[in-house]
Amino acid sequence: MTDYDVVIAGYGPTGAVAANLLGAADIRTLVVEPNPTIFDIPRAVHFDGEVMRIFQSLGLHHKISKIAAPAASIGFTNGRGWDLFRQDLSAIPRIHAWDNSNFFNQPALEKHLREGVTRYHCVECSLKESVSNFTLTKNGIEIEITSITDHSTTRRTVNTQYLLGCDGANSRVRKLMGISQEDLDCDEPWLVVDWLLPDDVEFKRNALQICNPQRPATLVPCQGNHIRWEFMVNEGDDIDSLENEANIRQLMAPHLHRLSPNLTPDMGRLVRSKVYNFHALIADTFQQDRVFILGDAAHQMPPFLGQGMCAGIRDAHNLCWKLAQVLKGSLPTKILTSYTSERHPHVFEIIKTAVGHGSVIQNRNPITSFIRDCYLKLGKQLPFLVGFLRFDLSWRLGPGLFSVQSVSKADQDSQIGQPLPQSTLQVTPQGQSRTSVLSDELLGPEFTLVSFNVDSNSLKEIRTSAFELTHLAIGPLANSTDINGVFEQWFRQHDARIALVRPDRHVYGLCNTQEQASGLIRNLEARLK
Repeated sequence: MTDYDVVIAGYGPTGAVAANLLGAADIRTLVVEPNPTIFDIPRAVHFDGEVMRIFQSLGLHHKISKIAAPAASIGFTNGRGWDLFRQDLSAIPRIHAWDNSNFFNQPALEKHLREGVTRYHCVECSLKESVSNFTLTKNGIEIEITSITDHSTTRRTVNTQYLLGCDGANSRVRKLMGISQEDLDCDEPWLVVDWLLPDDVEFKRNALQICNPQRPATLVPCQGNHIRWEFMVNEGDDIDSLENEANIRQLMAPHLHRLSPNLTPDMGRLVRSKVYNFHALIADTFQQDRVFILGDAAHQMPPFLGQGMCAGIRDAHNLCWKLAQVLKGSLPTKILTSYTSERHPHVFEIIKTAVGHGSVIQNRNPITSFIRDCYLKLGKQLPFLVGFLRFDLSWRLGPGLFSVQSVSKADQDSQIGQPLPQSTLQVTPQGQSRTSVLSDELLGPEFTLVSFNVDSNSLKEIRTSAFELTHLAIGPLANSTDINGVFEQWFRQHDARIALVRPDRHVYGLCNTQEQASGLIRNLEARLK
C-alpha cells in the first residue's frame, strides 16, 4: 500500500483547487509547497465565470464572491486619445450563471482555497518542502521530498500512485519528466505595476488597452482600491530606471483622467513594480505515465485575456474527477490519457487568442497602427469586423472522451466538449416547499442525463454497469422549472432534448429520444473499454 494516492507539488491556486477536489472525493493526498506562507502580492487579477462555477463546485463561491468584483467593460484607445472600441462585458450571456469577468485579490483567494482544504482529513499539507526527484516503480511512484531551512537540508521518501506537478513556470516536475515546450512566439518585456488608492477614492471600473505605438499599456481597475498597470518596455529602456517609483508615476499620469478627473500621480501606494517577460509556451504533453503537469508548469500565456490562472484551474477540474474515479475503481485507468488530448488543444487555442489580442495592442508601426485604429472604430458599427477579439471566453475541449472521434472546429453549432449552461431552477423536493437552486447543485460526481420536457421515467430505464449514471429532468414534465429559460433556449437552439453530461459539467453528447440516449451510453461504454 502506498503512503498517498496523490502527491501535489505546489500549493498555488491550481494545486489548491486540485487539493479541494481530491479532498472532496476522499482521496489520500499530500501537498508540498516550498514557500512557508502565501505570497502577499497580487499576481493574477482576473478569473471568468467558468472558474467561479468551479469555485461553486468546491462550496467556496460565497466567500470568494466577497473578494471579487465584476468587470464593467473593456475599451481600446490609442496614443491620440481616440476611443477606438468598447465592449460592455455585462452584455455577454452568463452561460455559467456567474459574471463572465471578475477581478479579485489573489492572496485572499489563496487563503480561502487553503481554508477549504482544511475541511478534508484525507489531505495533508506540508510547507517548506518540495519534490526534488521521483522514480516510477511497479506499483506507483517513489518521490524524494526535500526540506530546506536556514540551518539544514533534509530529505524523505514517500510512495504514491500519482504525482501532479503544479509547481509553476520553472516546474521541477516538468524538468524531471524531460518534457519540452513549444514556443508560440510572444516574448515581450512589460513593466507590471500594482497601485493601491485610498479607500475613500472613487474611480471608474472600466479596463483599458492603450494601443499607443510609443508605449503600449494596459489599465485594469481590480477588486477594491487596487489598480493594475502594465507598460511595454521600449528598446533602450534602463530597467532600473523604469522600475523607479518617480518614473512609474510619470508613466501613469497621462491616463489618470480615464479613471477619475480627481486623481493625481502622487496619490496612492505602489505595492509592486517589476519587469516581466510575457511568454507563450505550451508543453508537448501534460502526462507521462502516472505523472501530470498542470497550470504554469504545463503552459504560460501573456495576460491580455486574463486566462493564465483560469487555465490552470481548468486543468485541475478536468483531471481530478478522472483520478478520483480511477482510484475508486469506478472508471478504467485509460480515461487518464484523455487529460492531454482535452486540455492541450483547449489551452493552445486560448494562448493563440491571447497572442492575437497582444498583437493588436503591441503594434509599434505607425502606419499599420493607424489602420488598426480605423478598423477598431468601424467595429463599433460593424461588429463582425472585430470578431477576432474574443470576449465570451469559451473554448471547446479537445477530442478526448466525447461521443465523436474528434471535436470539429467547423461544427460551430455543436456543444460537444463545451460546458453545459447553468441556470436557476425552482424545485420541489418531496414533502418540502418549492425552492430555488443553481442547476449544478442538482448534479453530482457522476455522469448525468439532463433532459428538458421529457418523460424522465423512460430515461431512468437506461442502465449501465460501466459507470455511475444519474438523471436531472427539467421542464413542465418534471419537478424543476427553469426560471430564466436558459435550458429551454439552449436545447431548442441545438435541436436536442437530452444531454449526457460528464462529472466536470461538459457535454458528452446530445440527442432527442430514449433510444438515442441509450446509444450515447453504449458509445461511452465502448470508449471506456
